[in-house]
Amino acid sequence: MTDEYLLMYSLNLLNLQAIANLSVNANVAKAVAEEGGIEILASLARSMNKLVAEEAAGGLWNLSVGEEHKVRFCI
Repeated sequence: MTDEYLLMYSLNLLNLQAIANLSVNANVAKAVAEEGGIEILASLARSMNKLVAEEAAGGLWNLSVGEEHKVRFCI
């Protein structure tokens, strides 16, 4: 792997971790859901990379707590 690839991978993982962690906040969770974040996280949760899948699943878990977002998980 090249250094550039590792840097991009690390940055993407950090971004994913930030979204997962911030989605605990109701206002952030609403924004993430409204901007298509649920679909993106669901896609990333199917990643072959265990770390990516785990972080995405964590973000989905955090988003699932909000009553207003639960209907989006059923679609």
